[in-house]
Formats: sequence, structure tokens, C-alpha cells
Amino acid sequence: MKRKIFSLLLALALIFSLSAPAFAIDENDWKTYWNGEEKAASVYVSPGHSESERFFTWYGKEEGEGTVTLKGKNGEKTFSAKSKKTPQGDYIYKVYAFGLENDEYSYICRSEGFSSEERTITVSDKSDFSALYVTDVHMTASDGEEKLRNHALSFGNTVEKAKDEYGASLILSAGDQATKGLREEYSAFVSSPSLKTMTTALSVGNHDRKGADYKTFAALPYESYPGIKSFVGRDYWFVKGDVLFLMVDSNCPDAGAHRRFMQSAVLKNKDVKWRVVVMHHDLFGGRLAHRENENRLLRLLYVPLMDEFDVDLVLTGHSHYYTRSNVIKGGISTLKTKGLSSVSNANGTIYMTSGSFTTNTRAAESTEIPPLGNRVGFDYLTAEGIFNILSFSENSIKIRSFTVSGEEPFSEFTIEKTEKRSPLRLKPAPLWNGFARSVSRIAAVFNNIAMADELKNECGLEIDMRQAIFGCDK
Repeated sequence: MKRKIFSLLLALALIFSLSAPAFAIDENDWKTYWNGEEKAASVYVSPGHSESERFFTWYGKEEGEGTVTLKGKNGEKTFSAKSKKTPQGDYIYKVYAFGLENDEYSYICRSEGFSSEERTITVSDKSDFSALYVTDVHMTASDGEEKLRNHALSFGNTVEKAKDEYGASLILSAGDQATKGLREEYSAFVSSPSLKTMTTALSVGNHDRKGADYKTFAALPYESYPGIKSFVGRDYWFVKGDVLFLMVDSNCPDAGAHRRFMQSAVLKNKDVKWRVVVMHHDLFGGRLAHRENENRLLRLLYVPLMDEFDVDLVLTGHSHYYTRSNVIKGGISTLKTKGLSSVSNANGTIYMTSGSFTTNTRAAESTEIPPLGNRVGFDYLTAEGIFNILSFSENSIKIRSFTVSGEEPFSEFTIEKTEKRSPLRLKPAPLWNGFARSVSRIAAVFNNIAMADELKNECGLEIDMRQAIFGCDK
């Protein structure tokens, strides 16, 4: 009986999500924009290490120099960068802007034969700000042009809603922006005009590495740290307000490299109050029994790092199911959060997995309730897509979670912190963990070689052996 009720509820949710109004703007206007020069260029803005830095990225047909001109209350600034060739044979521009002040800037991106629409971007180092957190948006080119265009519009409407109704200025995407890692999928992901007025921080997912285009598309602040990186992505960090965001590439199993990255980032920003990790792979949510062996290995590698560097919140995806953990330290629950709307000065980390932004077909097709992990404090089972608004302030992080068609949050949860952070004390890894890190580095090498070989065969990439072994460096 429970199975039948569960299946009926999920079917109704799926029907509702498909029949709900999908477009906030006229569909014909969107079609015109979709086929235009601006959409093809795929302009988007990503973070530098600090709030005073940004990367402006777009595609162009001609080789040459790209420029970004920003106009603020104190005058005009122009930055430039040389183009780089893409696997498709055209060019991409990644222009680094720095020395930006607290201001609202208008900007125009220019390259040979292209001039973008004038957009605005706000620079603010205030501790109070909001972010849109999504995962598994899964732009899918193989669904056909019309479905891809409509999915891009649905995502764009959510971005616009997050900005206009909740004041979001930052987008945190926990991986799988694309399904096959294709250029047209990333172009769809950043197609929204509203997205071009916000800062978008990407994390690489397992689907993003199915193609070569994430490596070209993603503009990341450079961070040198010893160890193996994935062939298509790497770790990076940035600070906004009083939050250190650690964007971890969980496709790469080299735990030692991740530790060195986190140590470097934390030591450079030891006075920043909040530490938030964004990575693709779920650790504690459960729901997918066939992945539990993988999750055990991932917990073995990552949980000691979250403990060592006193991470407050970990944002993940991958499973497509929404869960939020208890407060966890050392792999055990130090505070059970079931029934709680907040925690204060928690002794450990909250691990949150958002449901996928796209319709959760796994839930829709399931005939029974999939089992939860035993350290989950809250879950929400739906076939609808999900997005989240994170509101950061000096003493709290408030998390509100919505279905794509919903007007009211189905969950609200606040992490409060009024006590000062303890000084960072680095300790030698236990013998078992040191062994695990050594094995994980060997696994990372073979992982990269296999991925490079696959991309070489499928995408025709010319890859040297150093790249294949050590992965993405910039």
C-alpha cells in the first residue's frame, strides 16, 4: 500500500511540475534571443579570489584580443586578454578584471566582430548577501533544440526570480551543469540575461567531464597546489563577504591534493568567519543503495578534511535527492537535527544535498521509497526540480529550499555562529588516513589517464602524457 501511495504522489508531483507555467517571458521573444549573437557568445561572469576581482568569459569566431570595459561612479576601467582556441576551432576569451571597488558597474565585452549588450554587475564586500544554490541542472543537447531551449528558459526564470525576489547576487552550482559536457549545453546554462548580471561559481560534476568543453568553458582563479588534478577541472577558492567558498573537484580522488588545497586556502583566509565547501558528490544522503560503496570511500577521503579545516557547511548534488544531515564530526552525529529549524555554534559540519534542478526522474520512476542514510536530519522526496536560497550574514547562514514551481519554501534551516573560530591546528594524518591518501593519489593518476584516453578517442583532443597524468593546471 505504501508503495502505491508513494508512486501516486510522485506521479502527481511530476505532472504538476510539467504543467506549471514554465515561462516568465514570451516564448517567441526567447526564441529570437536564443538564435541571436548574444546567446551564441555565452557571456558570463565568474569570481576571482576576492570580491574586487572577476572573470568575464565569452566565445568568439576570430582570434585576437578581447576587452571588457567597466563603468562605475569613479570612472571607466578596461581589461584585456588574448583569445585561446577551442576544440571546435573557434576562440574563447577569459578576461580578468581586478581592483574593483564597491559599486555597480556597467560592462561591455568586445572582441573581433562582437560587442555584447551592456549589462550591470554589483561589487560589494558586505557580509550580508544571498546566493542561489543549484545542482544537476543537466542541460541536455541530445533532447533536441526545443527541449534544450525550454529548459534553459526555465533555469533562466529561476535565476531571475532568485535575483529579483530574494536579492541573490551569486550562483553556486554544485556540478553537472551539462549532461554530456558539450559546448551547446554550457551555452544554454549561461544563456539567461539575468545570469549575466550575477557572479556564477561552477563546480565540476561527473557529467561535466564526459566532454572536453568544461575545461575550456570554466574560468577559475588560479591556485597552485601539489598533487593530481582532474583532467577537466580542479579545486579553487574565493571569498565573498565573510565566507570562504572552497570549490572542490570531487571527481579527483587525490585526497592529499585536496588537503593541500584546503590548507593553503584556509591559511590565506584564516580570519574569514564562515567556511563553505561546494562539491558534486553526495556523502551522507543515501537514497541510492548501489552507490553506497562509493559513498563510503568518499566519506573516508573527505570527512577528515571537513573536520580538520572546521568546515561549517558542505553543499553537494549527484544523487538528485534532497537531504540535510545532522551535525557531523568524525563521521558520527554530534547533534541530531530532526525537528530542528536551527543549530547554534555546532560541533561539526552540516552536509546538504540539493535535489536536482531538472525533474528528478529517479524519484518519478521509483516504485518504492528509497532508503535514507542513517545520519540524515531532514529529507524531502519529490519529482520536481529544486533550488535553494542561502542568505549569509555576520552570525548566520539561512537556507530556504523551494521546488521550481513553488512559491513558499518547503524547508527553512539556519546555522548560527556567535563564538570565535578556534585557531587552526594542523595534525599529522592517522596512519590509516595517510595510507588512504597514498592509494587515492595512485587512483587519481589512472583515473586521469583513462579519462584523457576517452576524450582523445571521442573528441579528437591532442593530449600529452603530462596532461594526462597530472590533469588540469589552469
